[in-house]
Amino acid sequence: MKQRTKVVIGSSFGTFMEYYDFFLYGLMAALVFDKIFFPNYEGATGTLLALGTFAVAYVARPLGSIIFSHIGDRSGRKVALFLTLAMMGSATFLIGLLPTYSNIGVIAPVLLIVLRVLQGISAGGESGGAYLMSVEHAGEKRASLMGSWVMATTPFAFVGANLTVLLTTLLPGDAFLAWGWRIPFLFSGVLVVIGMVVRSRLEESPSFTTEQKRGELLRLPIAYLFKNHRSSFIVAVLLPLSLTTTITLVQLFSISYGTKVAEFSQREALNLILIMMIVAAFGTPLWGVLGDRVGPRKLLMAGVPLFFIAASMWLWALQSHSFGIAVIGFVLIGTVYGTTAAVQPALLAALFPARVRYTGVAVTSSLTTLIGAAPAPILATYLVTMFNSLLPVLFYVAVASVLSLLAATVYPRLTSHSTQGSSDLADPGSDAVEGVPSRA
Repeated sequence: MKQRTKVVIGSSFGTFMEYYDFFLYGLMAALVFDKIFFPNYEGATGTLLALGTFAVAYVARPLGSIIFSHIGDRSGRKVALFLTLAMMGSATFLIGLLPTYSNIGVIAPVLLIVLRVLQGISAGGESGGAYLMSVEHAGEKRASLMGSWVMATTPFAFVGANLTVLLTTLLPGDAFLAWGWRIPFLFSGVLVVIGMVVRSRLEESPSFTTEQKRGELLRLPIAYLFKNHRSSFIVAVLLPLSLTTTITLVQLFSISYGTKVAEFSQREALNLILIMMIVAAFGTPLWGVLGDRVGPRKLLMAGVPLFFIAASMWLWALQSHSFGIAVIGFVLIGTVYGTTAAVQPALLAALFPARVRYTGVAVTSSLTTLIGAAPAPILATYLVTMFNSLLPVLFYVAVASVLSLLAATVYPRLTSHSTQGSSDLADPGSDAVEGVPSRA
């Protein structure tokens, strides 16, 4: 098996487990945590509190990105990624063993929040490292494709989490609420062990190895990053904002709104998201191929408006109260997901030189999720409650889309400087990546 294939499998499987655990919590927060950890609050208040514990992880992600990116830029990408997976798996398994409010009172939600913080710290170091392991092993002409496999893993992880939850909701009577919700968390422990074995057998990133041999590793990468790459840092935060905000709303807001307002059953709401994610997972690598041919920035600038149009159709379909119409909206947004997702790793990696690349990509990615994803389900629920309309939610998506397009516009001015003197990645600033000629 070629090393490039091993990297794709190792990075993707580990990322699958990271985000399976992460998404599993989000699903349970929307479906059951308001009842078992916040039983004294009814209706929208209980849902907001449960989703609030989901958002806590996004607040913790910047801390995790700083910790693990320092390890990744100092000790290697492989070491950092192994540790993130171990932490995520341990926290998720312990959630499955957690007593509920009826057992130990207010201590239960406190412990839940602590474990959720650990999940957030772990996730903060995962995505950036997985991006880099794939892109830095890509070679010429394949940066978008290699990165797209990691991005496809995210919807695959959501599919896995959904399928597991769907199976447990088939339990008779109140079994799901009583103990069935624990099964997916406990099962993840087995999968994490497999992921750790797979990830331990990966070779280190050639970009990091080269920096190490040259003796050019930095003592404090984050200080160098903020001193020399502030503009790239800001662009890297805003570039994925449209994707992060919108897809979080689709994944989580769809469940709470779909079951409580649109009158879908829990199973129907989960099936809608499942369909969307299956389409996204299989389509993303195809968009990655296109990104390597036309240039990742060019595809992103076309993809952001398409993604906004798809989001508009998704919201319209969601409020139709028709499962058949809703399927069309969810399939549409799953189809265009890859236009922005597939090229994200290649674009972000090229903004920073190898010595601070893990720090740059991980920290900015965590801040993007903090700004775009963390408040998304809570804010959307609040806006719908206040205005009794989905239009404010669409406006929220529009703001994120505009900011991503602005970042893509100034992107070419930054990449030529960031990759100057670094031969491990080509400069995609003019839509020429890994040997692909510019077509802008």
